[in-house]
Amino acid sequence: MKRLVATVSLLLIGFLSPAAVADDIPMTIDGQINCAHPANAITTTCRGEAPPPPVNTPPAAPPATQSAPAPGSTITYSGDQAADCSLDSNKALTMCIPMTINGEINCANSANAITTTCWDRAQADKAAGKADSSGVDCKDDRFKDYPICTGIKPQAVIDFEKTQETSKLNLEKLSSESGLATTDKYEEVAPVLGTVGVKSRNTKTTVLSIDLDTPGVKVKIIASKKGSKSITQTVNVNAQGDKTVKFDRNLKGYTIKILVDGEVVDQTKL
Repeated sequence: MKRLVATVSLLLIGFLSPAAVADDIPMTIDGQINCAHPANAITTTCRGEAPPPPVNTPPAAPPATQSAPAPGSTITYSGDQAADCSLDSNKALTMCIPMTINGEINCANSANAITTTCWDRAQADKAAGKADSSGVDCKDDRFKDYPICTGIKPQAVIDFEKTQETSKLNLEKLSSESGLATTDKYEEVAPVLGTVGVKSRNTKTTVLSIDLDTPGVKVKIIASKKGSKSITQTVNVNAQGDKTVKFDRNLKGYTIKILVDGEVVDQTKL
């Protein structure tokens, strides 16, 4: 009798013990979760509950549209565009046009085209009835959207004019508050005007004549020719705005430019 009671007790303990049951019940049957296993019974799948929502994951990065430039490449940026200007296929891009020529700003470059310097230069040429000296050919489709060609004032010029007007108003206010004469108001500096021409030339020398409307200013003379090294001189005009400049060579075929404060005053081809 005692042996029978002990046997029944062991059977009940084994029936009630999850560990004992888990040893005999498989976790899956034919690859499907077996809810008879106590470890599976408490899951949402076996309890009939909806599965938890998926965890948000960031979208995959889009595939690269172009390969990275070779090491050592110099990349030029303009707005949201970039190009390797060392490649022949990019030579025609406006962002790859030289920024300067003979130390002078080149308005054909897209980064320079929107500056006040190039805008003012074009307006000065137009006012003087001269051919455009900016190097921009508006018949070329590459330049059709340049401010010089559209006639629409670039934002840099608008901002500069606003700054000038604000400075003028502030100076007038300061003058009024300090009791200064109204004749001491702010005045803009007018651009220097003038011409350059050939005074004499022979096989060994070329003599140029400079005539400006402003006395005593410093003038830079640049003689340039395709395939030849540029020649420069810097002089000061006299009290009448005149100066004779001699070059020890025949400059036939050269283009002569005179600049004051970096701005082209006049140019001529010999």
